[in-house]
Amino acid sequence: MEVVKQLGIAFGADWDPFGGGNRKTTTTWQPPSSGKALTQSEHKQVVSRATTKISELQTQLIDLLDVRSRSFGELKEFDKALEDASVMITTSPFTSKGYIRAGKVHILQDRYDEAICTYQKGLSMIPKTDHPGHKRLKAVMENAENTLDKRAAEHAKRGDFEGGLSIARELVYAAPNSIKGYLRAGEIYCMQGKSNLAVEIYEQAMEAISSSIISSISTATTEDPWYSLLANVRAKALAQADTQIDFLGILPFEILAYILPLLSTAELVECGSVCHLWRERVIECTEAWHDVTLKCADDIILVAPVTSHIRKLWLNLLDDWELQEFLDKMVIHGNIRHLDSFAIESGVELDLNFCMDVILQSQSGHSLTELYISIDTLETVPLLGHLLLECPNLTHLTYEAPDFDRIVNTKPLPKECGITHLRLNTFLDALIQRTELEPILQACPELCCLIVDRCAPSALSAINQVCPNVYYFHYGSHDEDIFDIGQLTPWDWPMIPKTTSKLTAGSRHISISAEDSKINRRDVISLLNKNSATVEDLHLNIRLDENRFIYTPVWEPLNVYGGEQLRKFECTLGCRTSVLASIFYRSPALETIVIQDMHYVTDAIFNSLIDLPYLKCLRLFDCTGLSEEGLTAFFDKMATTTTASHQGKRISTITSNSSIKSNSNNKTVVLEELEFADMPGMTDHSLNALLDIKSIHTLSLTRCNSVTGIGLNEFMDKLREKQDDNQIEELNFMQMDAVTDLTLCTLGAIEGLKRVKLRLLNGVTDRGLVSLACDFEKYEHIDGTSTIALSRP
Repeated sequence: MEVVKQLGIAFGADWDPFGGGNRKTTTTWQPPSSGKALTQSEHKQVVSRATTKISELQTQLIDLLDVRSRSFGELKEFDKALEDASVMITTSPFTSKGYIRAGKVHILQDRYDEAICTYQKGLSMIPKTDHPGHKRLKAVMENAENTLDKRAAEHAKRGDFEGGLSIARELVYAAPNSIKGYLRAGEIYCMQGKSNLAVEIYEQAMEAISSSIISSISTATTEDPWYSLLANVRAKALAQADTQIDFLGILPFEILAYILPLLSTAELVECGSVCHLWRERVIECTEAWHDVTLKCADDIILVAPVTSHIRKLWLNLLDDWELQEFLDKMVIHGNIRHLDSFAIESGVELDLNFCMDVILQSQSGHSLTELYISIDTLETVPLLGHLLLECPNLTHLTYEAPDFDRIVNTKPLPKECGITHLRLNTFLDALIQRTELEPILQACPELCCLIVDRCAPSALSAINQVCPNVYYFHYGSHDEDIFDIGQLTPWDWPMIPKTTSKLTAGSRHISISAEDSKINRRDVISLLNKNSATVEDLHLNIRLDENRFIYTPVWEPLNVYGGEQLRKFECTLGCRTSVLASIFYRSPALETIVIQDMHYVTDAIFNSLIDLPYLKCLRLFDCTGLSEEGLTAFFDKMATTTTASHQGKRISTITSNSSIKSNSNNKTVVLEELEFADMPGMTDHSLNALLDIKSIHTLSLTRCNSVTGIGLNEFMDKLREKQDDNQIEELNFMQMDAVTDLTLCTLGAIEGLKRVKLRLLNGVTDRGLVSLACDFEKYEHIDGTSTIALSRP
């Protein structure tokens, strides 16, 4: 009886989980007195009331778990969030809340495929299509599928076909009941010219429909709209396959000799694996195998017969046994004796000493002029002294290793060697110390290019003393993401004139890329002042932690810096604008200025650029201190300066400082190239003011999203109307939301426009691209590799 009383009290209350307590309902059931036995009807009433209240409490429990799971997800505690969602599903497997919550947690983890699988599991538990839970699950699953489909399309737009295909395959695997993944994969295959694979994926989808795998189709017949759609795209893919030409089998060998050398080693191997005819023709073209990059064992099979033609060899992350077998075969057959350039990147399992011994013993050491070594382990480190002795003709050396003390000090270096280009780098949070760097520099008296990354602050003074006249000099701190010298392959080096004049002591190109707190600022300033009379290209990329730029008084001595020969200046520096103003004033020969992430650049300093008589190129990136009024005023002044001299030719040769000053008052054509990125001050008004500068040949805009579609179209219309007064030959739009199909349609009407670059333009569809393609003959070059619109049939 006591239990019955408790049930009566409990079930007579309505508990609000979000109200913070119990509240009595209007209908409170009271059990009979404790001394009286319950009748059959009263027992039935207890069962009914208990069942009802248990159901209510279950609903409240699911609501609480849903709220807690959502909060766990926002707090990035995904395991706890999924645990709550799992309890929701177990407690009530025939409602949609648990499946939807688990799917949302997977989406927060960027696991859309798992979210789709969860939604499908929920749909199988709620099979009735008219059920509200079924409809909700269907909606969220379609959103997840659309997200994956859109991602695959974006990868394909950027030319990343493998990434797009990978996402499309995930969609097919996660949602076999949807044709979106099949269609997207087929489209990407067609873009790659692989129509046969597109046909296969379409046939796979048609078979799924015919087998009633796609649950949304009740009857799979040839009249079904989904089946008809797949049949149409399959027919188009078959037609595309029929129009393909076996050019490798048809073209004369003399023409192939010009085409095949343009392919990479991986592409040559792929061509050689198509058929026996293609394999013979690829191997027959010896010029294509002068530069070889090996990255996997599959490439070795085709490369082995042509090793005698290899002049540049790049071994990149091959397993030890694969590399050993390959090198042994080349040495045994005597096919590795004429290497000019050799690059090797070692993994954990690679015996780099063995590789170097094989190369040197095969007599290639005497022919080597360029050597690239990258080691990420301390176990196998070739000694620098040994390499320099065995390779007497070496001129270009790149050495990346974690332990320069062992490399330099274990075996003595030769007194002199012929190295002219040197690149040094270290790993594992180590720094190249002065005691390690100085002996290397002393052994290379002919250096004209020096690139040193992850150096200790004290090493800069050694460079000042030992290599004061190096033509190209780059110095970096130890952070990997500080500076990218644009190294695409081991053979990429800065362009240096073959005849370098050494009559004037000093460097011509200086690049300092480091964190402000991890360099010796006085040594940097001393280096800059020492070379102020000779430097022509100066790059200062001095960053603070977390990219916060603040005023650093130590850089104030740069107020007196300036050079008559300075032509190009790139700057990212936490300093007062007075430093920039001083450099601009003392460097009247400046032709190119690039300013990045300098939020202290004001309208006043920007407008002072009008006094530079030879300024041709101006690039500004993320200079948020510039306002719309400042940009407009600069464009107006520049337009006034160039109007009178629009028909004249500017003087391109600077003879002396006096001639510069005399010409500054009588300027000819000035700005030719403008580039702006992430500039909130670039608006519709400032963009249209730019049209009055008649000397501009190239205009580039990236993520300047203060420009609206109306403003950009107005700019394009005015450019078309003023085509006799303007000289714009190149327009580049990257990640500009304002660019639409109408913008591309207007491009064809602009006379004199020769080059167009379009990248990641979300507002462009097939209609705009077709319009641009129709005017293709008017242009010298169109770059739209990342703006490929993928239309759904």
